[in-house]
Amino acid sequence: MFSKQALNNKIKYLAILLAMIFSFLISDYLVNSVFYSYSPKVKNSFISQWSKRLLGKDLIAEWKKSLLPVPVEELKKQAKTIAPGIKTASHGPSSYTGYSMSKVKWETAVYKLANGKIVKIKYPKGTKKPPKELIEFMHKND
Repeated sequence: MFSKQALNNKIKYLAILLAMIFSFLISDYLVNSVFYSYSPKVKNSFISQWSKRLLGKDLIAEWKKSLLPVPVEELKKQAKTIAPGIKTASHGPSSYTGYSMSKVKWETAVYKLANGKIVKIKYPKGTKKPPKELIEFMHKND
């Protein structure tokens, strides 16, 4: 009934037609469910939905929660000592630094500025000495 070549051509055309239909369906799904109306921005609801399905948790909700400020009392509990008398903690946009001046041990750094002036700076022991450029900047109008 059909020659072998005609049958091969019909199979090729059918494969092309199926590929076009499949690509149209994928495109329609992406436009309606994944992206905001013909833009490259992905919908948050799509990410939330698929992260819940694949990972069992909502990544967008966790991200938004990490941007909320944390109460200072909670940061004080999480604070770690970085030098004697100095504690610090941060989480998202919140940060806490606590000083106990009686417990801080100080070191002294002496700088000779470009204008010939000598400046003594005290800084907490166990931390880096302030760079000379910073001291020059702070005293540039002296």
